[in-house]
Amino acid sequence: MEDPSSSTPPATISVDDWVPKNGMEFDSREKAWKFWVNYGGKICFGVRKDCSNKNRKDEVATSENFVCNKEDFSRN
Repeated sequence: MEDPSSSTPPATISVDDWVPKNGMEFDSREKAWKFWVNYGGKICFGVRKDCSNKNRKDEVATSENFVCNKEDFSRN
């Protein structure tokens, strides 16, 4: 067990560190998904992947939408 008196206190986390903003970029889709799951957990809502777009030539994903799990499934 670690001695609490010898550890440094955790850094203060600003709301700016975990609230999504327009134009955010991530190194991978997995890191973006993890960010979204953590954000949903902090403000108490479930999340899901909505849709993704792939390049027709090589089938590489070019974008993916992450939404609240209450987001409407139908696209009228």
